[in-house]
Amino acid sequence: MASSYENKNKWTSWRKANYAFFESKLSRLSRELSIIDIGAGPEQFRDLTWRFKKTSVDFKQFGTTNIVSDLTKTIPLPSATSDIIFLSNVLEHMPYGDVLLKECHRLLRPTGIVIGTIPFISPIHQAPYDFHRYTSYMLELLLKDAEFSNIEITAIGKPIQLYLNLQDALFSHLPKTPSMKLYRFIERALYVMFRPFALKGKENNFFCQGYGFTAKKIIL
Repeated sequence: MASSYENKNKWTSWRKANYAFFESKLSRLSRELSIIDIGAGPEQFRDLTWRFKKTSVDFKQFGTTNIVSDLTKTIPLPSATSDIIFLSNVLEHMPYGDVLLKECHRLLRPTGIVIGTIPFISPIHQAPYDFHRYTSYMLELLLKDAEFSNIEITAIGKPIQLYLNLQDALFSHLPKTPSMKLYRFIERALYVMFRPFALKGKENNFFCQGYGFTAKKIIL
């Protein structure tokens, strides 16, 4: 299987930010731990998850999928079977995200951890199976209701990247007239000039591409 690095230069800024978040969290964990990648798809972050004792789960076979299962129902694995649950951009595709999080809690061993990302200000994707955009507050509430603790939520994506994404979306719907092309050239030139200063700013919890999160299952 080819490495995900082969196409990394073609990744969107969101995917690159996801990779950086997951790498920062997973690199701290022992490779002897087991991981379940739920909603794994083609496993674009396989060079991170395959370091562990890995099981991938999705609603259909993607070539490396270990278990094909309806993610809205009970996943056919024993309770307390894994140390890590990996959720890369999955919750927004679940009609009832609370159901999946409770299933993650069931699958984790005591002191196990769930690590995931979700988009926030983002276009609809994988239509018609794109159902939610959670604020950090709703995400925290869902994790608490699923009986997770030690919840940490991190904003991903700086406002400057959102500006560029929205700018591209705007111009894709405008007529391709000479005046519009000139306008876009000026806008992009201003963006290039402003970008180095904007990149020095921090992520903003209220205006970001999405969120990364971790939470633990702690059984006393």
